[in-house]
Amino acid sequence: MKTRLLQIAAVLFSIGISTTGFFLISSCDFSGFPAVGTKAPLTDNKVLKEGMNPAEICTLDPFVDGPLHQITVREAIEAHLPLVVMFGTPQHCTQCVEQLHGLTALALSDKYHGKVAFIHIDAYQDTKTIKQWVIKGEPWTGLVDRQGVIRFVHHGPTMNNEITPEIDQLVAEPVNPPQAVPAAAPATGAIQKRT
Repeated sequence: MKTRLLQIAAVLFSIGISTTGFFLISSCDFSGFPAVGTKAPLTDNKVLKEGMNPAEICTLDPFVDGPLHQITVREAIEAHLPLVVMFGTPQHCTQCVEQLHGLTALALSDKYHGKVAFIHIDAYQDTKTIKQWVIKGEPWTGLVDRQGVIRFVHHGPTMNNEITPEIDQLVAEPVNPPQAVPAAAPATGAIQKRT
C-alpha cells in the first residue's frame, strides 16, 4: 500500500500539488489499540484515592471530579461490567476535554450509572497502563463487553451519540461467566478511524 501511496504522491507533485499533508496523513499509524475481538488487558490503571492530588492521574485543568477515575479496568472486567475506556491527554488534546465532559455526563446518567464502568486513562499520568495496552496516538475509545472482550474501537474524538448505541448493545447482553477468546476471534463490533 505504501508503494501505491508514493505513486499517487509523485503524480500529485508532478502537477504542482503539495504533498506535505498527504505524507503526514499516509504515514499515520492506526494500529495503536488492541484489536476488536481480543481480550482487553487486565490493567490496574491509576484511580483517584482520598487525599490524592487529581493532577497525579489527569491533566484536565480544572479537574472534574467524577466517575472516570474510580475503578480499574481489572475491577470492571472481574465484576462483569461493560466498560468504556478512553485514552487521551487533555493537557495537549483539546478534543479530549470535550469527550471527557461527555463521558462524565453519560457515567452519571440514570441510564448507565452503576451498570457500565467509564474509565479515563491519561497518557502523561499513567504511562504503565498506556504501555500495557500498547496505545499509540490519541484519543482512543474502546468498548469492552462483560467477558472482557474488546468489541468496539474509535480512533479520534468520539461523541456520546456515536457510542451510546454500542453501550446499549453491551448492557443488553446477558452476564455470562468469562470465556476464553482466542486472539484472532471474529470481530463483533466495528473500528471507527478518523484522521
